[in-house]
Amino acid sequence: MPRYFIDVRSRFGCDEDLEGIYLPSTRGAGVEALKVATLKLGDKWQDLPSEAKRAIAIEVVGEAGQTVLVVPFWEIERHLQAAPLSESQRPIRPIAGRSISASTLLSGALLLAGTVTALAVALV
Repeated sequence: MPRYFIDVRSRFGCDEDLEGIYLPSTRGAGVEALKVATLKLGDKWQDLPSEAKRAIAIEVVGEAGQTVLVVPFWEIERHLQAAPLSESQRPIRPIAGRSISASTLLSGALLLAGTVTALAVALV
């Protein structure tokens, strides 16, 4: 089975998956990516301005370092608006070994949203 790495990316960095996970297919990696999005972003997503949300994506990377799938912000949002995950839908493994935390990425996204708002007000 191929190994996939599921990274949370934004303009402010990457919450990089250092361990990876063995899954049977790219489709399975996409399902796992949405589970990771729910675990890492679910509680904070509704508080983010739309500009900050657009800066976030989940990237699935193969063993050779190639990007095999990108889950854009709108798909993350659609997934997070669905029902919460049951125990059987949780990610297959615990999320650990990350280089940048999701809260750091979200803080940066909120900072960007505040800067964009301030610029818009200054231009008016």
